Amino acid sequence: MGRRVPFDQRTLARQALEEAEAFLRSIDLPPEIDQRGYVESKKHDHPIPSERALTDVLEETFYASLASEEGRPCRLRLVYDGLAHATRERDDSPSGATVHWFADPIALDRDALRRLSPVHDAARGALHWREHESGALVAGVGAPAVLGAGARPEFMISAPTPAHLIIGYYDRALVAHRRGETFLRRECALPDLQRLSAFLGSDFGEAAALMPRAAMAIADEGHGGSLWVAGGDAAVCGTRLNYRVHTAGDLASRPNLEGRRASIHSLGKLASTDGAVLIDTAGRLLGFGAFYVGPAPSELDLVLVDGSTIRASFASLGGGRHQAAAAFCAANAPAAALVVSQDAQITVMTCESRSLPRVAEVAPFGRESGA
Repeated sequence: MGRRVPFDQRTLARQALEEAEAFLRSIDLPPEIDQRGYVESKKHDHPIPSERALTDVLEETFYASLASEEGRPCRLRLVYDGLAHATRERDDSPSGATVHWFADPIALDRDALRRLSPVHDAARGALHWREHESGALVAGVGAPAVLGAGARPEFMISAPTPAHLIIGYYDRALVAHRRGETFLRRECALPDLQRLSAFLGSDFGEAAALMPRAAMAIADEGHGGSLWVAGGDAAVCGTRLNYRVHTAGDLASRPNLEGRRASIHSLGKLASTDGAVLIDTAGRLLGFGAFYVGPAPSELDLVLVDGSTIRASFASLGGGRHQAAAAFCAANAPAAALVVSQDAQITVMTCESRSLPRVAEVAPFGRESGA
C-alpha cells in the first residue's frame, strides 16, 4: 500500500533519485566487479537529472496533467536527455529511435507540456528534455517507436492520468504518486511485472508468460480492464461471457513477431468493453465481456513485500473489477486474474483449490513496471 501524503515535488524528486541508486545497487554482480564503479558507469551512460531540475519538472508535469488540450486530457511521457551533444548526434536519440529535435529548445513549463501533449504518443513516444542553467528545456519529440524493442533504458517521467506521476529508470518504475498516495518500488509486493510469472507458478503455463505483456497492453489504452485465466478443464463457474470467440492457437505463439504483437495489443482493445477478457492456461482466447455472478469468499490473503500474507476482508479489496476478479478465482480454482485500474494500478490474483485468493499489488505504474 502507498503512503497518504500531499503532492510534494521536492520529496518526490529525492525519493526517485534514492530509488534509482538503490535499483542500480540491487543488480546482482559477480564479486570481482566493483559495484561502485558499475553504478557510476551506468549513470554515465544512462544519465540521471539533478535533484533541482527534477523537482522543477515534476511540478510542471503534475500541473500540466490536470489540464486538457483540444478537449483531450494531457497524457505525458518525458525522457531525460542527459548525454553529451556529440553522443546525441551520433545515436540520433537516447533510445536509438527517431526524435524530431527542436532547432531552438523551449522552456519546459506546464503550458508548453499542455501544447505538446497531443503531438507525442504517451504510451510509446516521449518528449525529450535536458537541463540548462536557465532551467529545464524541451529538446525534441520522440516518434512512437521510441520505447519499442531494443530501446535504451533512460530516466522517464509519465503522467497517464490527471494528478498521477510515474518516475521510471531502466524500464522499471521507481516511484509513483496517484490519488494523494506515494508508492515506492521496493515497498510493492511485486516490484515489477517480471515477478508476475513466478508469483503465478507453473499451474498457468503460457498464460503466465502472456500476462505481463497483456498488462502493458491494457495500461497503454488508458481505460483499465481485467484479464481472467480459467484453469482446469471444467466449465467456468458463475461466469457470463457476452462475447465468445473461436481462436486457433495461443496468443503468444503467432508465426511472426508482428503477429504476436498484434495479438497482445488486441487484448488491450478487448478489455475496453465492460467485463473481463477470458483466456485459458494455454493462452488461448475464450472470449471477452465476462462477468462473474456467483458467490464470493468472505476473506482473502494480501501479499506483502516480504512475501508473507495477511488476512483481509473481501470487502476491503477496492472496486467492482477487483472484487469480481477475486471471486472468479475463488470459484474456478486453480484460476488467476489481472486487473489494471484506469490510473494504471496493476493487481494480480491467484487461487489454488480449497484455498483463499492471494492478491498482490504490482508496482502500480503501468508500462514502467518493467516486462
